[in-house]
Amino acid sequence: NLVKLDGIIVDSTITDGKGLSACLLNVDGLDSVQGKNVTFAGRLLWSTLSDGWCLDASVQGSVELLEIDNVTHVLEDLVTDPVGTYAAMENNTHYIISGFAYSSRLMSTTGETMIIISDGVYPNLNVKMDAIVPIGMHEGWIEDGQELLANVTVSWNNESAEFQLNVHELTLIGPVPNPVSLPLTGGAPEWYELNKLTSIVGNLVTIENETYLQKEGGEQRILVNVVPGSIGANEYHENMTLEWVGRLIEIPDNTNLSHRYLLDNADVIDEDEDGIADDAQE
Repeated sequence: NLVKLDGIIVDSTITDGKGLSACLLNVDGLDSVQGKNVTFAGRLLWSTLSDGWCLDASVQGSVELLEIDNVTHVLEDLVTDPVGTYAAMENNTHYIISGFAYSSRLMSTTGETMIIISDGVYPNLNVKMDAIVPIGMHEGWIEDGQELLANVTVSWNNESAEFQLNVHELTLIGPVPNPVSLPLTGGAPEWYELNKLTSIVGNLVTIENETYLQKEGGEQRILVNVVPGSIGANEYHENMTLEWVGRLIEIPDNTNLSHRYLLDNADVIDEDEDGIADDAQE
């Protein structure tokens, strides 16, 4: 689907006067329309070069144009206006939604995946909706708080008795959100902290053939699965208190009929790739 935007041309940007603007890509002849109101159609893209939205005019074809006033408000409108949302479902209306992933989710390799799209990052959010992502549209994890842009339609979920989004295109915007910091002195993690990228500071220790991150000078510890070949496990870093980043998961303990927390695929940070953990150089 293409996006249609009415606005004023200023240099290579179109502005609608309501706070929404986009750079224009692959278009000639803008000199003749400088300062004039025009209607421009193209595919809405996120440009890392300009750090903003752009409309690409190179996309051609007889496709339905989407009216966009403010993509950041579409999700709220769908949630708060059920009559309008029902009409949109009946008409198979496409929307461009700008939002954030609510909770981390691993994309299925065997079928569609349900994610949640919210209008902000917890706790600063007002609305959220379930969204169905088809198999193959994205691989791996979508992290909690990841900003995204989605081309969606609306359908009715009989099981949950609510509207849901069907994702037709999905673009992740910007970098992966920073990991959540989990202090070892803060007690057991809450359920909503599971499956997120997590940062834990501690000493790597082995107790009864199990590897833990343990608080320096304390007894609090958590199981850890270190990535193969991690420099944090070599002799140089032995007995050092380091920051480890991995995914916080829960694993069953069939002997004690309970569950245990584990920092999975954990590694230290070495941004300059000099073979020494960054916090070991401070």
